[in-house]
Amino acid sequence: MTYKTGADLANELNPGLKAALTKRYGHLLPGMSDTVVDMAFGQFYARPGLDLKCRYIATIAA
Repeated sequence: MTYKTGADLANELNPGLKAALTKRYGHLLPGMSDTVVDMAFGQFYARPGLDLKCRYIATIAA
């Protein structure tokens, strides 16, 4: 469930992110792109509490 949500959000915010991660790091860390999409976008960025604009600003500020 979180992967699908994360994939949709990653494609909205960073089109082609998963492909770029796979191309750059796939030979070193197989599955890393799936983990980033699931964890960063599906579990953290998609959780309730802040709208995407505020969440994006907070990410940049951090």
